[in-house]
Amino acid sequence: MHLTFLETLIFLLSYCMAEESACPEEDPEYPFSDDYIDCVNNITKTWQAGRNWPENTTRKVVELMYPPVSKQPVVRMYKKNLKKSSVTKNFPRSFDAREKWPRCESIKKIRTQGSYDCSAGWAVTAAATLTDRTCTTTNGRVKFEFSADDILTCCKTCFRGDNGCGGGDTFKAWQFWVKSGFVSGGEFGTGKLPFQGCKPYSETFMVKKRKTKCEHVCTNGKYRVSYEQDKHFGKSAYMLSQDVKQIQDEIMTNGPVQASFKVYQDFYIYSDGVYRHIVGNFSGYHSLKLIGWGVENRTPYWLAANVWGRGFGSKSGF
Repeated sequence: MHLTFLETLIFLLSYCMAEESACPEEDPEYPFSDDYIDCVNNITKTWQAGRNWPENTTRKVVELMYPPVSKQPVVRMYKKNLKKSSVTKNFPRSFDAREKWPRCESIKKIRTQGSYDCSAGWAVTAAATLTDRTCTTTNGRVKFEFSADDILTCCKTCFRGDNGCGGGDTFKAWQFWVKSGFVSGGEFGTGKLPFQGCKPYSETFMVKKRKTKCEHVCTNGKYRVSYEQDKHFGKSAYMLSQDVKQIQDEIMTNGPVQASFKVYQDFYIYSDGVYRHIVGNFSGYHSLKLIGWGVENRTPYWLAANVWGRGFGSKSGF
C-alpha cells in the first residue's frame, strides 16, 4: 500500500471534502456496494477501489476493528518525547527497508490482527515494528519476534480495562518496552513450534473474540525459556514529528517506524495504487508500519504494511 506524503494529504483533504456528495450511500449501514466501489473508481486517479469484504458487511462490523477516536492528537501529549533533529540532507527518490536489510525477514511479513471485535492493530503493529527494529539495529544478528499478545494484555499503561481490544496508546507501548520489556511470540497458529516464542498470538484474539487478562507465563508449552527470562527491553523510546525528512532519515538509518493515520470510509475498499482519501466519513485511527517511500506518476508516497492479512488491498501493503 502507498500513502501520500502529509503535505499532499492536507491539500487533498480540502479538495475531497467538496467531492463528498459525489458517491452518496444508498444505505449507510451497508456502505460497500458495487455501485459505491464503481463510483470511487470513477473519481480517484492514483488508486483502485475493490472488494475487501462481502457486500452485505455492515459499517459497524468493520469499524469494530478501529479503536475509539482520540479527542487529542497523540503528538501534543508527548511533546517532550519528540526526537530533536534538523534534517537538511537530500534523500533518494525511493527507499525500501526490505532491500537494505535483506537478513531481516520480518520486515516482509504481513501480520493479521484478527477478530472484528478486537481493535488490536496498535499492538500487532507495535510488535511487528519492534521485531524489525531489533533486527535492523543489530544488522540482522538478533532476530527476536515480539509478542502482540503480551503487548495487548500486559501493557497496562497502554489501555483501560482488562486488555487492549478497545484500542491502545502506541507510544506507551514503546515506553513500556523500555521499562518492563516484552516477551517473544509468533502469529496465530504457530504456538506448537518452539521457535515461535513464549506467547504466540492466541485464539482468544484471533478467532473466539473472548476477553483475557495478562498472564506472566509462557502460553507455548514447548518453549523452554521462562516468561521473565524471555523478556527483551528497549534502550530508549521517542516520537518523530510529522516532518517528512525526519521520518525518511529515521527509516533509512534505523528501520521501519510505527505510524497512525486517520481512516475514512473509502479506505475500506482500497485495492491497489497510491491511496489518498477521496470520499466518505471519518471512522477512527489505525496503526501501520512504514518501511519506505517512493514516487509514482509524480505522486510521492509512503510504503506501508497493514495488519489485516494478505487479503486486504495489495497483499496488505500500500
